[in-house]
Amino acid sequence: MRGVLFALALAFAFVASTPCEAAATLISRKFVGVVIDASTNQPIPGARVAAKWSSAHDRGSECVKALSVLSGHDGRFEMPEWVGASIGWGLWAQVTPYKAGYRNSRTVLVHGEARKFLGLFNRNEFELRSEPLRVEMGPFEGSDAGRAAYLAELALSTQCREGSEPFGMNVFYDGIFDEMLQLPTSAQGQQSKGWPGGTVRDVVESLLARTEGAHGRAKPRPYPATPAPPTAIEAKTPK
Repeated sequence: MRGVLFALALAFAFVASTPCEAAATLISRKFVGVVIDASTNQPIPGARVAAKWSSAHDRGSECVKALSVLSGHDGRFEMPEWVGASIGWGLWAQVTPYKAGYRNSRTVLVHGEARKFLGLFNRNEFELRSEPLRVEMGPFEGSDAGRAAYLAELALSTQCREGSEPFGMNVFYDGIFDEMLQLPTSAQGQQSKGWPGGTVRDVVESLLARTEGAHGRAKPRPYPATPAPPTAIEAKTPK
C-alpha cells in the first residue's frame, strides 16, 4: 500500500512540476500502406502519397510536418519515423494519394494517442502508430477544366503553411504540376476558388516553388518491392 501511495505522490509531483505551456513532444512511428484502385481492387504503382501531420492548440490546429513519397510497382509506400515538438497537443496525420488520371476516393486520417506516466497521467508526449493503411483512388471522370480545378484543390488541401520543412512535399507537387502543364491553357488559366486573384496553375506553381527552394526538382525514390503484393488491409489505428 505504501508503495502505491509513494508512486502516486511521485506522479502528482511530476505533473505539478511540468509547465503548462511547455512544448509537447510529438512522435510519429514509421507506417506503411498500399494505394489501391477502388474500381479494380488492384495496386496502383507510381502513386505519389502525401502525409500531413497536425497538432491542436487554442486557436484551432496547425500543420507540424508534411512529407511525400512514391509508391513502388506493388503500390506500397512507407512514411519514415520522426520526432518533433509543438506548443499544442495531440497528433494526427492526413494521408492523401495522387496519380495522373485518378482522383482520391477518400481521405485517410490516422490519430495518435497521449503517452502516460505510470499508465495514469499524460507525459506531454503524443505518439502516432498505425497498422498498414489502405489508400484508395478511382479513375477521374470529368472535363479538362474540372481536372485542373481538382488538381489545385488537391494541392491546397495538402499544403503545410506552418511547417518548417516544406521541401518534403516536392515529390507530390512535382507530379501535380507536370499534369497541369499537359492540360489546355484555358483550363490552367481559370480562376481558383481557394486562391483569390490567382489561377489554378498559380496555386500549384506557387506551392511547388516553395518546396523546391534551391534544391531543384524532386527525384522520387520508390518504396522497395516486396515478393508479393499485400493482401487486404484496413486503415485503422490500434486501440
